[in-house]
Amino acid sequence: MSLVLRDQGALDQAALHILMDLITAEKIETTMYAEGLASGVLSSLSPHDLAYFQSGATQEFFHWQFLASLGADIPNKTFFFPANAFTDLHTYLTTLLALEETGIEAYSAAIRIMCDPIERPGLTIPLAQVLATESEHRVLIRDVLDLNPANDLCIERVTTTDFGVFEARLAPFLGPNQFNGTSTAGFPFPDQATVLSLADGNACVNPGIFIV
Repeated sequence: MSLVLRDQGALDQAALHILMDLITAEKIETTMYAEGLASGVLSSLSPHDLAYFQSGATQEFFHWQFLASLGADIPNKTFFFPANAFTDLHTYLTTLLALEETGIEAYSAAIRIMCDPIERPGLTIPLAQVLATESEHRVLIRDVLDLNPANDLCIERVTTTDFGVFEARLAPFLGPNQFNGTSTAGFPFPDQATVLSLADGNACVNPGIFIV
């Protein structure tokens, strides 16, 4: 992984807490993309649509890798999902869409809170770059769901900067049976080789490159 990033400045405890929330979202999303590809729940999609998810898996993985390079990570290595998330396509897509929408809003809030132009001048653009890719994911998932128009927003929603709200949305994915008392068995966070194998030639083209 290659990074082009100016000195982001020391991260205080509040910033590290936010960073770990973003990492949580990225690890959950990476795991869901990877298991979606491995499980066959996406097998009915055309190769054109399937490529969205193959590239998406690599994008989420490298988003995590970038965030972890800033000096934080979470200990969680296993994640849980609604019980039929990997057998029912609609459940899979709507769950993933909700995760993407949470991530978009969380990155918007993080930029507002974390990106002091004096203390951390090099952090704003990389976080905004990740946010932009997450917004692409939202539209592509809406396209596969036949939601028309897929690109329905003039600007992305930002309803809160309270990371407690985002943590509450992500919490069910961190332990068993948090979705109306049920869940899948735990799925492991995939390694890079697994993600690239699942991408089957459709990996993102500039993994880990952040130009500032």
